[in-house]
Amino acid sequence: MALDSLSPRPVQRPKPEQPSTPEINRQEAKFQELFPEPSVVITAPPVWVWWLILIIGAIGLGFLGYAWWAQRQTTDLVNRNAEVAAQFSSPSPTVAPTATPTPVATATPTPTATPTPVAAKPLTVRVLNGTTTRTGAAATTKTLLEGVGGAVITSTGNAQTRNYATTTIFYAADQKPLADALAAKIGEGVVLTQSTTIVGTDAAVVVVGLKP
Repeated sequence: MALDSLSPRPVQRPKPEQPSTPEINRQEAKFQELFPEPSVVITAPPVWVWWLILIIGAIGLGFLGYAWWAQRQTTDLVNRNAEVAAQFSSPSPTVAPTATPTPVATATPTPTATPTPVAAKPLTVRVLNGTTTRTGAAATTKTLLEGVGGAVITSTGNAQTRNYATTTIFYAADQKPLADALAAKIGEGVVLTQSTTIVGTDAAVVVVGLKP
């Protein structure tokens, strides 16, 4: 027997049938029918759309940031006001119980005699004529000033110097209010002079001049 007859022979497998061209075209047409290509072509938006979106986003972030800042400021202000109020608020005072006082016998006071009031001395004023031309001016001024400021005109006469151009009122150190009242009664232009030579009961001396 020959050795060639004992070696295995390769198995011949049938080749798959290749579809014909019409069959391929039919399958492609069916695929296109099931999955048609989109008719609308999606294009990228223009650049200004992206800028608009970016600006809107920035405005939104800014608004959120401002709202957060305002909320924080309000919270801080409320906290500071609360701290200030706590510092200046005083605690309610604690009322300590008061002891009942023990009655103490008091002596009846001896009545004292009421002092008799002493009548105040009247404010005396002298009126002198200080000119040689106004005859009777002292008497006229005496009548005008009687009772002004509580003053009592005690006498009239002539001054030692009779060249007074303006009526002058000499008053004691504590009689400035009386001098003001006398000057207001006589009229404007009266000269007021405090004098240390006025002694005794006199409060002021009026020397009538040429005016007023």
